[in-house]
Amino acid sequence: LQFKFEKTERSKEIWVVGGGPGGLKAAEIAILRGHRVKIFEKEKILGGRMRLGSVPPQKAVYNEFLDYLENRVIALGVRIETGKEFTIDMLETGQPEALIVATGARPLLPDWEGIKESDAVSIDDVLSGRVQTGKNVLVIGGGGAGAEIADYLSDLGKKVTLVEMLEGIATDLVNHLQHYLLKRLNEKNVTMYTSTQVKSLGRGFAMVEDASGIKRLDGFDNIVLAVGSIPNDRIYKELEGKLAEFHLIGDALQPREIVDAVYEAQEIAAKL
Repeated sequence: LQFKFEKTERSKEIWVVGGGPGGLKAAEIAILRGHRVKIFEKEKILGGRMRLGSVPPQKAVYNEFLDYLENRVIALGVRIETGKEFTIDMLETGQPEALIVATGARPLLPDWEGIKESDAVSIDDVLSGRVQTGKNVLVIGGGGAGAEIADYLSDLGKKVTLVEMLEGIATDLVNHLQHYLLKRLNEKNVTMYTSTQVKSLGRGFAMVEDASGIKRLDGFDNIVLAVGSIPNDRIYKELEGKLAEFHLIGDALQPREIVDAVYEAQEIAAKL
């Protein structure tokens, strides 16, 4: 799909909150149209959660795409502020005429019994290095993200157990990716439970239910949750009444695929 856009008749000050793929693409199109553009990214590097997604085995290609987008916005003269979280108060010091919120998604933390006591962590915590796991790790959620974190941890020599409520592992991935991922997990002796529902958690254990009934899985040093994401849209909600024009794109609107975030970014930036 070729996106067509025209030069703007009036250059505006455009701020983009979030330096993931959606935010970077929005900034690129906006500055190409003749606007003045600034990106705010709370982390010290650009790329958002997609940078974390490049950490598991076979996923380094994500970095290449992000590096391309980052180099583009730098070459085009987009102003970039990293390592500082955007707050509504910043609107008082600067005067953007439009703001694009591309703050992505955050890991879902289910309200299971015992979840606080279990000290369960998110896949983001593990992939970013904020949390170092022990030898025995339970990963809850065997979709693509959970299977990839199991692949990553088992590569580090961890003994990994993966629990998924559906009948298959990584069923949200395209067939060939699912096939090779499952092959690697089997080769590394990852223990996989499917059609298994988590009932409650505790420190080092999980109570689960499958066709045979309820059982306890225990002996874990860490529990890692890979049970989905929810929009990180707090900034967008706070903008109501503070600015005339603001837009929400990508996973901050609804967690989906990378291509959706990039498409929405182009669509919005082409109309500013």
